[in-house]
Amino acid sequence: MGRRSTEVARVGLVVPLQGPAGLFGPSCEAVAATTARNINDAGVLGRQLVVEVIDGGAPPEQVGAAVGRLIDAGRIDATGWHISAVRHAVAPVTAGRIPYVYTSLYEGGESRPGVFCSGETPVCVTS
Repeated sequence: MGRRSTEVARVGLVVPLQGPAGLFGPSCEAVAATTARNINDAGVLGRQLVVEVIDGGAPPEQVGAAVGRLIDAGRIDATGWHISAVRHAVAPVTAGRIPYVYTSLYEGGESRPGVFCSGETPVCVTS
């Protein structure tokens, strides 16, 4: 496993940059860049925040493998936003290694340890 810097907090931002959900990628990157600038003005527990963008629009198994390689190399300390199929591929890779914050609206039911869902879960009403 790669060494992690104690001077830098590295967030893996998994966002779709291609495919149908690729429409959301640029705005996610812009929000992350603005947030990183604002956080870096104060620091995160004395650390600088660096965002590593990972294309969550690739096939889920490729996204999971990319996240795994970045964790192994010590290049990311946390990760998050994409479709549920990608979540199912990424959660086993991050388990017990780094926090996984999933911020997307989703269908609910996620209960794996280490996965923190903060997105809306709509109530489905059937007649």
